[in-house]
Amino acid sequence: MFDRDHAPEELPAYAVAAEGIGVDDLWLVEDLGWAGSVSSAALALAATSRIRVCIGIAPVPLRNPALLAMELATLARVYPGRVVAGLGHGVTDWMRQVGEERKSKLALLEESIVAVRGMLLGETVTLDGREVHLDGVGLVHPPSVVPPIVTGVVRPRSLELSGRVADGTILAEGNGPEQIAAALGHIRRGGAGAAHELITFVYLHVNDDPANAAEVTGELVAAQAQWLGIPQGELFTLIGPARDIPAGIQALTDAGAGTIVLRPLGPDPIGQTRIARAALGGSVTPAEPPSMTDSRARIREALVDAARELTVMRGWEDVRMADVAKAAGVSRQTLYNEFDGRAGLAEALAVREIRVFVSGVHRHLAAHGAEARAAAHAAILFALEEADRNPLVRAILTSGRGGADELLPYLTTRADIVFDAAGDVIREWAAEHLPGVAPGTVDVAADVVVRLTVSHIVLPTGPRADAADVLAGVFVRLLT
Repeated sequence: MFDRDHAPEELPAYAVAAEGIGVDDLWLVEDLGWAGSVSSAALALAATSRIRVCIGIAPVPLRNPALLAMELATLARVYPGRVVAGLGHGVTDWMRQVGEERKSKLALLEESIVAVRGMLLGETVTLDGREVHLDGVGLVHPPSVVPPIVTGVVRPRSLELSGRVADGTILAEGNGPEQIAAALGHIRRGGAGAAHELITFVYLHVNDDPANAAEVTGELVAAQAQWLGIPQGELFTLIGPARDIPAGIQALTDAGAGTIVLRPLGPDPIGQTRIARAALGGSVTPAEPPSMTDSRARIREALVDAARELTVMRGWEDVRMADVAKAAGVSRQTLYNEFDGRAGLAEALAVREIRVFVSGVHRHLAAHGAEARAAAHAAILFALEEADRNPLVRAILTSGRGGADELLPYLTTRADIVFDAAGDVIREWAAEHLPGVAPGTVDVAADVVVRLTVSHIVLPTGPRADAADVLAGVFVRLLT
């Protein structure tokens, strides 16, 4: 974190140094009278090439949602995948000081997030809320990668709000594992799914001398404890010897923190961050830029997880896209952006489930080496039994028949998913263990046995062991 007391002209060099250490994020503070967060983010992004630059946090009373969306869109278009927008209620006294105290803080924050995200998604937003009023406002240049919107909030109702509408939640310095667990409870009650990012700020001061550490950090720590309403001794920090840092980070991670932001106190913040990285075993060589942003990958994974869970409970024909988005903690528009529609989500779900399924087939083939009949019998029996045990496949097979929008066709008619994946596994096994069999012969045998196995899964004709024995015999005869 770049502390607010550092002069703005120091930020570019600080950002370059932080990226050189190998950190993933650089967080910027916006407090009344100090530097503006959006302009600061522009400076840090321009000076670096890899790290996420994160606003933590901009008070929504100070910015009209349309202007905020315009500013964020500009940053996100120029630096795709590298911007995180942190928003919050604003400190009450400061908002009153500038004449921007609002009657309904919760409504203002929620309506601002909904409006800003809508515009960033390319929507034309009309909203006549309690605090936000927009009439047909859209962006001419929305970003291709929509930046995550996270909230910096404290109280239970605000945490639930964050779980309902935000992509993540920031917890202030001093919150330890117990407070993280409690906050997650409120966030999840708001409807947050697996993609919701929990971010916690933590004070860092590397010092082997407790007395000197207290002298350097004591005033700030005492003020933070008072603000949180807890005894100073209960404030969670990483103040002390470097050897204690890994255990502290692990405790926060175990409690559910997904992103941990170090706020160095005292002199040489970059040096302290470098020591912390070394204590954690981190290399100081910057990682290569990812091909996709981690946040987008997490969102896709969470959406598929949500679709799977709902399919198991209801059957695919009763799964609504709005429910998938809600379960994953994202907007419905985000879901459509990732998968285009219901068919795209169905294919992603089927692809992942079948890949897991087929990997088990590979293990059973490989366990029997060149013993073709034994390998085929084990792999086919596994496939039949796993299809019976697998809750997703079971839900598919027991859902309604005859509809045009079922997931079952992805198991039975999509050669590019089922047959290619299973056929590749068989060809790989045969190439290693049966080098004397012509590839064309293996192709035919693989295609036939996969089709027959899938047919038996969909419409069983007898005991699984008997079917596996018959199909293994067919497979061996086709290979010879």
